[in-house]
Amino acid sequence: MTQMLTLPAVAQIGTSREDLIALRVTGGIDAEQMDALASFLNSVFDERDTVDLLIVFDRYIPAAPADTFDWDAIKAWFRADGNLRRYIVVGDGAHVNELLDGLSSILPVTPEIFDEELSAWRALDAHATAPGSV
Repeated sequence: MTQMLTLPAVAQIGTSREDLIALRVTGGIDAEQMDALASFLNSVFDERDTVDLLIVFDRYIPAAPADTFDWDAIKAWFRADGNLRRYIVVGDGAHVNELLDGLSSILPVTPEIFDEELSAWRALDAHATAPGSV
């Protein structure tokens, strides 16, 4: 089983479902963290046929604009084809939309966007357990 992800601006949230990966973004994600995140998710995809992905944006302040990432390089590093069932995002604002625009070139499914975290958990029929839980 893949070890829990903890980066300076991204922490994995424990969930009530084995096939759900939940992440809380608390700060700017730079290219190094994006590479680490891609590597982590690829490990998850190696272990499981399909997963749902929940990303919760808290107090997100971009360290670098999303257009400074080398999205082609990140896409080559990140392989979600066939493994990602649902992709749910909690958050709003220009900074979230910038990052989602970049991620949409990588992820094979369209994100479902929620304003409230509780609504997203309900849509996934799951709840946070720990760490990084609500």
